[in-house]
Amino acid sequence: MSNIICGIDQLTSSTWFAYNKLNGDICFLTNFRNPANQVENKNYGSRGHLVIEYVKINDASIQNKKFKSESDYEKNLFTIVTRGFNIVYGNVFSRKFKYFQYKNTDERLMKESIDLEAGKIYGLSNGGLDQWDKVIRGKQLFEEISEQAEIELVRSQDNDKQEIIQEKMQILSKDLIQLMKNDTKSHWGSVQSGTGYPKIWEFINSSIFACNNLANFCTVSTSIFILHKSNQACFLEQRYRHNSAFLSKLGSSLNICRPRYDVATEVYEVFESKQ
Repeated sequence: MSNIICGIDQLTSSTWFAYNKLNGDICFLTNFRNPANQVENKNYGSRGHLVIEYVKINDASIQNKKFKSESDYEKNLFTIVTRGFNIVYGNVFSRKFKYFQYKNTDERLMKESIDLEAGKIYGLSNGGLDQWDKVIRGKQLFEEISEQAEIELVRSQDNDKQEIIQEKMQILSKDLIQLMKNDTKSHWGSVQSGTGYPKIWEFINSSIFACNNLANFCTVSTSIFILHKSNQACFLEQRYRHNSAFLSKLGSSLNICRPRYDVATEVYEVFESKQ
């Protein structure tokens, strides 16, 4: 699968983000927070397999596919996993994207995918689309950073040159990494409710960057994907080490049980995407 850019969950051989360089198909997901829904049924696959499977659908060079078409994919999204999730999928060239949410209760929270509006900024955490105070704050910061990056690119001489575009994309990706390290907590009155967890727990984890080493809840990695209108793209992924007792159990495979904020791994790739 040389056409696919993605991270790999070493425990399940799945991923949270994937992009197909050949055709522009993209997919990513987040978990849906539900304390009654935290045990993975071993008879089903990881949620992360849904991401990989989507970007394989329209790639003729890949033979081993679970879904024959996008409609087949949508029909069976919730049949191969047991834990809740949010998923966004679509194509960067057509600028058509869909959002689907599955909550493992008596009924699906959404019965079908919804179309996302091209050019609009959306935010997603472990609740619904554009929910939670930290998501709203993150969207505001993202908009400020992206607007400034666009201004700087326009100001640059020879801003259509490949090296200039790559330089600006790298600067932007680093700025977005810093955004995702924001540890400012929400005001008490703005903390989300209705998640099934105590409000104090939600307050502790109300920052964009989660570093609650007293609980099984930490930001493990940050992935940044940027596509320029010239079809040049970059992918940056940064992983973090934590001193969480829970994460230390996974340390042999994930290499993340170290002092907080220490960078474990950084992967940066620049490539040309085809249309």
